[in-house]
Amino acid sequence: MDELFTRLGFSDKEANCYKLLLENGHLTASRLSKLMGESRTNTYMILERLEKEGLVEADESESVRQYVAVDPVILKQLVTNQQLQIKQTQQLLQQTMPELRSQYNLSQLKPGVVYLEGLKGLEIMLDDMAKSKEEALLIPGGPVTGEAWETLKTGIAKRAKLGVKTRVLFTEGSKSTIDPQLHKKQKYEVRYWEGEEYPGELVVYGNKCVFTAYEPNIINTILTNDIIAKTMRGVFEGLWANARP
Repeated sequence: MDELFTRLGFSDKEANCYKLLLENGHLTASRLSKLMGESRTNTYMILERLEKEGLVEADESESVRQYVAVDPVILKQLVTNQQLQIKQTQQLLQQTMPELRSQYNLSQLKPGVVYLEGLKGLEIMLDDMAKSKEEALLIPGGPVTGEAWETLKTGIAKRAKLGVKTRVLFTEGSKSTIDPQLHKKQKYEVRYWEGEEYPGELVVYGNKCVFTAYEPNIINTILTNDIIAKTMRGVFEGLWANARP
């Protein structure tokens, strides 16, 4: 019986309390505490857990409250409930695993490719940028709106609060839409280059290159590789040198 209760998640004291009630029928908390060798406070805590799990009931028919064990068949329902919880946990783990793996791969700085999708993926990438505290080199794509923009603003604000700088290359054609005061607040250093606006976005920080598409769905592809990051940083610096403030 002890092994059964342990597998069901009960402590030795809880198992002992239930067995005493099975053997003795109705017992007061005072009598139980003496039989168990426990304080009244601990006994009430044990009884509360057993009541919550449906193994014990309180009998208020007498002047002093007594406790009685419920039919042990209830243990079958507990096993069924646990099986259901395990199944639900497995489903949740399967859903969450890609996010957990992405966060692990990013934090471990392992060379390779991490694919992040949706708003949560964008948030993970922005958090990683903030944690790195590395200057970011950014070539933005087309306009970002809605929830994606709100998520971006939060990530940018976090980096700015940490004092992390970002150099940004906008196209000359987008100059009229730029707010210099906002970018100053965001720790952005901005230059403009001759060229067409790209539909996607590129950012380099540390040894990572991030390629982002916001439409039709948010997709971040992150390459962690020293050589590729150095190459893309060189491309950016070449454009930056020929761009105008």
